[in-house]
Amino acid sequence: MTVCFSSLSLIIISWVLSCFLLQSSYGLPKRGRASHVMRGFDMLPHNIELFQPCRSSFECLLYIPHSHCDWNSKVCTCQPYHVSYNNTMCLPVSLLGYGCILDSQCQVKVKNSICVDGICECKPDFVPLRKDKCLPRKYM
Repeated sequence: MTVCFSSLSLIIISWVLSCFLLQSSYGLPKRGRASHVMRGFDMLPHNIELFQPCRSSFECLLYIPHSHCDWNSKVCTCQPYHVSYNNTMCLPVSLLGYGCILDSQCQVKVKNSICVDGICECKPDFVPLRKDKCLPRKYM
């Protein structure tokens, strides 16, 4: 038997499941009316920044795309291959020739690189090899 769901059906199913999970994770009594389910959102923080305490990744993702709640430290942090910007954003890391705002976006994947005028480049005295390496000039 093949079951086919429309996009709207999947959205509704996802919403119902997320409401159920909110009930479970926040210790709300399980009742049949939707008004009680929505009360779970009152318990969420109204604003959250990186490195602030969290109980679930849902809390972090609600306010900061590409973040998660670190299991060990129980604070919001950026997902792998993303770097923190002003404790309010998680920016993706970049390779040589791609866009950046911070040096750290370049340096995660490419040692000896920096962000120059919004583009990842090798530091002075280093030359690029492909998009993922900066070699000392003496080797070239």
